[in-house]
Amino acid sequence: GDSLAWKNPAYDHQHWERINPVVNLDDNPTLWKSGRGWFRRFIRFRSLEDSTYALTFKQFGASEVYLDGKLIGTLRPAGFDSDGSQRISAQIPIRIPDTSRHVLAVRYSFRRDPLIGLMVDKNPFNFTMAPVSQGLVDLIDRESYNTGVALLVTGIMGILSLLHFLLYRANPTPSVNRVLSLTMLALAFTFLLDQLETYVGT
Repeated sequence: GDSLAWKNPAYDHQHWERINPVVNLDDNPTLWKSGRGWFRRFIRFRSLEDSTYALTFKQFGASEVYLDGKLIGTLRPAGFDSDGSQRISAQIPIRIPDTSRHVLAVRYSFRRDPLIGLMVDKNPFNFTMAPVSQGLVDLIDRESYNTGVALLVTGIMGILSLLHFLLYRANPTPSVNRVLSLTMLALAFTFLLDQLETYVGT
């Protein structure tokens, strides 16, 4: 559903279905059908090292983020109203004044394209909270690690594909090397495309 009353920290959301926002949209039929919804959760700090924190979002779609009923950020991909990418990574700085309980609410929506490929990463959003000086560093570290692993596997599969192709050229009678070469090439492209489709330009 969609009601601005749900940003109110006094609203009781205990009867809502519990679901993680990283669950793929395909596995959340209610949200997939409506194209919009709300996520809410309570947050509380045991101690405050610093009062300024950053919410680092990586998401598919658009969202409005509320802390204790106040809008603290709007995340909307540049091409959201056209046919552009629906992915965005961004930081929202927040001030946490005390260690009492606070309510974080996210009004989420996405563009229902006629066709969204099966390979597209459709996790609504994922966010982390860290001191403002650390949040962006953590995001870059995660992206660098994921990219490095994906490209390493792509390179290994590409080399194996080339090796089997050379073996096939040297002795074309057994066709197993040709099949293995094409299989490794397909796997290399799969890992490469998987990396490209989750890539977010920043």
